[in-house]
Amino acid sequence: MGSGKNINLSVFPTPYSQFPTPKPVNQLFTIFILMAHFHTKSPKKSSFMKVLAIVLIFVGYSAAGQGDLRFSFGGKPFEAKKSSAPERKEVKPKTKETKAKKEVKPKKEIKAKEAVRKEEPKAKEEESAQKAFAQSDQRDGKTYKTVKIGSQTWMAENLNYNASDSKCYGNDENNCQKYGRLYDWNTAMKACPSGWHLPTQVEWELMTAYIGGENTEGKKLKATSGWNDYQGKSGNGTDEFDFSALPGGGSYSNGSFISAGYFGYWWSASEGNSNGAYIRYMNYNYEAIWRNINKSYLFSVRCVQD
Repeated sequence: MGSGKNINLSVFPTPYSQFPTPKPVNQLFTIFILMAHFHTKSPKKSSFMKVLAIVLIFVGYSAAGQGDLRFSFGGKPFEAKKSSAPERKEVKPKTKETKAKKEVKPKKEIKAKEAVRKEEPKAKEEESAQKAFAQSDQRDGKTYKTVKIGSQTWMAENLNYNASDSKCYGNDENNCQKYGRLYDWNTAMKACPSGWHLPTQVEWELMTAYIGGENTEGKKLKATSGWNDYQGKSGNGTDEFDFSALPGGGSYSNGSFISAGYFGYWWSASEGNSNGAYIRYMNYNYEAIWRNINKSYLFSVRCVQD
């Protein structure tokens, strides 16, 4: 067979115990090389033909994915492994159309979300701006602006019904026209006209939740004018819901008056104890806070519809 290094060829498919049937092309190559080998007298040519046979068979088996090909050359083992992928999935190239669709979809979603965000405040404004009607008090003929905030309808002005024991701030009638009258708690509980009542804490807090919470309640409910500046800072609000809260101040039971222009105080129907009830108050610094106050003090009243 000629001289030279010994070349041993062996093909081991995966698994090695199963020898696959070579492809027809491999059979032809093998027959051709072996015939050429036996008819070649030159040792160099014979070795070359063996190497060529090895390479061709290696390429054939590897291309067919039939397993691992192992052979030794000069006593040193050499192993060529073919990764066994069960099948190749065709990967479709990304077209310009596909890219365009991926780019358009997020833009549509973003535009839709932006539209929703724009519509939400409009919806709130429209809902809150629905004036129920101008409420007329049949007792004295006075008319009050009203405003719908969420599911509730509120008076958009402080009550100005001249009940017994009620007062104008500083005993000045002009202040009643501006701020409404001041009432002690027992009088306030009966002061609202028919179909209206003094709100409880729960009812007030429903409005607070609807407009965004107590941290901004003062700012959003206060009127855009009428609040005094303090230390160079304006006390006015944005009046986003047409509630038009004004700083009507209050009065002690001894007849003294406090804080008009700087503080607004409103009675609630909720009692803190036998001598006190809760008021909601706001000041020049946008705060909206609950306080349990002696029922004999005089404060403003906002009525809510039954």
